[in-house]
Formats: sequence, C-alpha cells, structure tokens
Amino acid sequence: MQNKKATALIFFIVLTFVLGILAATLVKILRYQTRYTVLSLKKTQAFYIAEAGLQHKMNELLRGNTDYLTLTAFDGGWYEVSVNDENPYYILFSTGYYGKDISKPKAITKLKALVKLKLGGATLRVGQKINFQNAVHIYGDIYSNEQVSFQNEVHFYAKEKQTGSIYVSQDIANAVSFQNEVYFESGNQYIKTRGNSANGELPYEHTPLSNDDPTSGVYDEGEIQTPQNVTIVERDNSEDTDPFELIPMFDISSLIADVTYDTHKTFDSANPLNLNDKTHLFRGGIKLQSEDALAGEGTIWVDGTGDALGNTIGVDFRANIGTITDYKRINVIVTGGTWDYDIWFQNNTFVEGYIYAENNIHAQNEFRLKGAIEIKNGNGSFQNPVYLEYSDLIGFLPVEGGSTILSVKYVSFEEITPAK
Repeated sequence: MQNKKATALIFFIVLTFVLGILAATLVKILRYQTRYTVLSLKKTQAFYIAEAGLQHKMNELLRGNTDYLTLTAFDGGWYEVSVNDENPYYILFSTGYYGKDISKPKAITKLKALVKLKLGGATLRVGQKINFQNAVHIYGDIYSNEQVSFQNEVHFYAKEKQTGSIYVSQDIANAVSFQNEVYFESGNQYIKTRGNSANGELPYEHTPLSNDDPTSGVYDEGEIQTPQNVTIVERDNSEDTDPFELIPMFDISSLIADVTYDTHKTFDSANPLNLNDKTHLFRGGIKLQSEDALAGEGTIWVDGTGDALGNTIGVDFRANIGTITDYKRINVIVTGGTWDYDIWFQNNTFVEGYIYAENNIHAQNEFRLKGAIEIKNGNGSFQNPVYLEYSDLIGFLPVEGGSTILSVKYVSFEEITPAK
C-alpha cells in the first residue's frame, strides 16, 4: 500500500513538473507569437508608409519636380524619397519609418521603384468621347479613352513636343471616325487605336487605305488626303493607347480661392465680374450673360458644393469671349457638381488658358483656344469651327504647376531592405 502511495506521489510530482514545463513553454510561445504579430504589423505599416512615399514622389514627377523628398509625416510615421535620373526612367528609393518619434522608429522599410515618364503634353484629353461637327484645326495631340469623331474637314499640325497625332484607348469599330477630308500637315504623325492582346491580336500598322474596312478601328481612311504624312496603327498595345486616369496637367488640388461665392451668380453689363488676376470660386455655378460681363484676367473655378438654384450648367458663357485679335486670358476649372454640362460656350470664344472639367464640355459657334483642354470623365462636343493650339502655360497666372508629362507608371518595384 505504501509502495502504491509512493508511486502515485512520484507520478504526481513528475506530471506537475512536465505540466509546468509545458505551461512555461506555452507562455513563451504566446509571448513570442504576440511579439511576432506586433512586429509584423509594424513592418507592414512601415512598408505602406514607404509605398505612400513613392506615390507622393510620382505625383511630384508629374509636375516636373525631381528633387529629393524630405522627411514627411504620414499615418503614424514618416517617409523620405531620393531620386536618380536615368532618362527616360527614374529610380526612386523610398524609406518608410513607422513611429511618431523619427529618432526611434519602431520599424523601417526601404523600397526601390523604377518608373517611366510619358512625355509630350496634350492639346485635348478626354475621358470619354470627342465629337467635332465642323471644320477643325488642331495643333498638338489628342487623347480619348473611348472615341473621336470628325464630321467635317480636319487639319492636324505638330506643336512643340507633340506630333499632331490621335490616340484612342478603345478597341471598337470606328474608334477614330472621319466623314470628310483629313489633312496631316506636318509629317511623322500617327493615328493609334487600342487592340486586345489577350485575344492574340497583333498590331496592324499601315499607311491609310483607299478601300477601308468600315468595322476597323479607323474609318474612313480614304478621307485622308495626305497619306504620306501619317501612319495608322490599329490594335495597338503600346503605352500610347493605354487607358488613362486623367491627372490634370495643372495641380488644381492646390488652388486657393481669393474670392468665394456660395450661391449661383449671374453677371451682365450692369453687374460685371472683374477677375483682377485672382481665383474666383463659385460653389453654386456662374452664368455670364453678355460680352462685357467679364473683365480682367484670372481663374473661374466651380466646385458645385453650393446652392445652384436649379441651374444645370457649372460655367455658362452666353456671349462672346475675347476676339480674334485679343484672346481673353482666363482659366476655367470645374472640379465637381451634378451638372448636365460642366462648361458651356454659347457664342464665339477666343481664350488663352487652361480648361478643365470633371464631366461634359460643349462649345458652339467659333471656338479658338491657346492652351489645353482636359475632361476627366465626360465628353467633349464642338459644333462649329474649332482651332485648338497647345501651350503648356507653365507659370500662367494664377494657376501654377503646368507640365508636359502625361503620366508616370511603375516599370519594376521591390523591397531592397527588410523592415527592422
């Protein structure tokens, strides 16, 4: 009996010892797991901070800024980015520090990205369709994510770094449509429409055809009167026809209003608007009733957050703007609102400046622009003679930050040092 009690006691002691070891081991495992999880979260956070630094620098590259990006606070940490110029590429090194105290970061990650800039600027970039109904003269390039159609005579010219070409990011019949005579005046020009490489399609590069296929990407090529000056590439898969998310050529996010109106405003000869080299913000839209309703130079900006009083047009020009010998120097920018048309030009328009809309722009009667037009998500329609002449407008008062860079994108991306 005593032997059994002794054996049981020994077994109990051994079991308690083993369970104690297991418990201690389990506590260590849980502590390690907790520390590992916390460290992993810190590493992940440092990675995302470094990635945010890359995005920040890429946006600056769009504005032509290649300088070192100094320490910048972001989401509980910091990032800094250096730049190596390897034209036409840039190598970016972004270091992300997790922790509010930069002298004692909780984790560090360094990322390397090779990015490429697409240069050239554009006279006209539109997120959806562009339609011209009368004679057109375009100095520079035009881009569309959907379709471009010309119903009457059209002339294309090179301007600055642009060749006077057409690029459409859509794989459809008649992505570029000509219904009358077309002239490419400068030589070495292109018409490119998107293809579908997933279907095994190869680009079809050729000179304009006299007997064109009406289901092809460009039709009717027989209307092109200067075939020696232009090359057509249908089913193109180059970066020229990559679908684009339009990033404005001016940093409109940094606009600061000098004067703000919270409700819709109408101006006429008895009550004119004097821009006076300032940025005028209209939260409820603006209507200009007469030719002498607008004086001075500056920027008209509509964001659509105020009382529109039932008006369906963000910026409504009902009268002539400028003259053929005296272009009106203004910028017209619409960054929001539920308008049928962001901008409407009713009569003859002669403008030097930058025009930007989130959605639709319409112009009827003669329309002449020296500058650039960009429409992020909508359509552009022009019903009478159109003259669009590109200018990068860098330093154009009071909008700063013009650029001749269309886009910047990753070529490669890697983590070159693990987070600590």
